Amino acid sequence: MLPAAAESGIRSIVLTMHMPAFRRCIDHDDTVFLVTGCQRPEVSLTREYLLLLTRQRLVVTRQSRLTGRVQVHLDAPLSDLDDVVWRTNERGSAVEFAVTTGDTRHRFFINRGRSRQLWRVNAQFSGLFAPVPITV
Repeated sequence: MLPAAAESGIRSIVLTMHMPAFRRCIDHDDTVFLVTGCQRPEVSLTREYLLLLTRQRLVVTRQSRLTGRVQVHLDAPLSDLDDVVWRTNERGSAVEFAVTTGDTRHRFFINRGRSRQLWRVNAQFSGLFAPVPITV
């Protein structure tokens, strides 16, 4: 998990706060592909979330500004995710990622300052999820 977080530029203090929640959700032998900061467009864009993607699970956590507690926002096996889509915005500065679990649609924006990191996010999604064809 540490190399993926370092590559995303996540500060160690932030990762340390979220680690217990991540550990409760994933198996110790599960391979971590991506750890990155993200935001939800339905909620204030100032609220930060951490997205963890492994071979088996998607986990999204957030830290309460009031109490400082880290809470799990989404914890789902990849096999339970439906309608997985992602796309890079027009400027190439962010990836919008959306999944459905049960009857709830979850949307996240992953902002990346460097194109290499954005390319890696797209590559990880492409490696784990089958692209959904877009019909016109």
